[in-house]
Amino acid sequence: MEGLRATIEAKCSSSSRLHCRDRSRGMGATLPPAAEEQLVEWINSLRADGVPVTALMLKLQALEVYHGYQLPHGAFTATWSWRRHFLRRHKLTIRRRTRAGQTTPADAATKAAEFSVIVRDKMKELKISKVYNADRTGVNYEYVPT
Repeated sequence: MEGLRATIEAKCSSSSRLHCRDRSRGMGATLPPAAEEQLVEWINSLRADGVPVTALMLKLQALEVYHGYQLPHGAFTATWSWRRHFLRRHKLTIRRRTRAGQTTPADAATKAAEFSVIVRDKMKELKISKVYNADRTGVNYEYVPT
């Protein structure tokens, strides 16, 4: 007890804030290391299958793993801070997939040729000799707003 008192007094006498987080790495983790390794393997297997892992998925899986170890009910809630530290401990990230552009359909060339014929016929019908493009996108097929 005397050694602990001396440590506390030494930290209180210092004005440095370095001791504010003076806890060994992993001390706050409430899941056993084997359970955390099981979660890491679960994340890696989902990623290998191309399934993105969300924060909610990680939380639910962590709670399921926790209950599988027969640990006290309610002691672990998989909070956002636990998740942040868990991801940092295991050098993982949860990223949102960026929006990918549309893929060009297989018959795009024929569709463009058909459209060109329709436009030229309409130009002949209306006796138009000059055409201006007033849009930054020339032709846009099946635009789906996000």
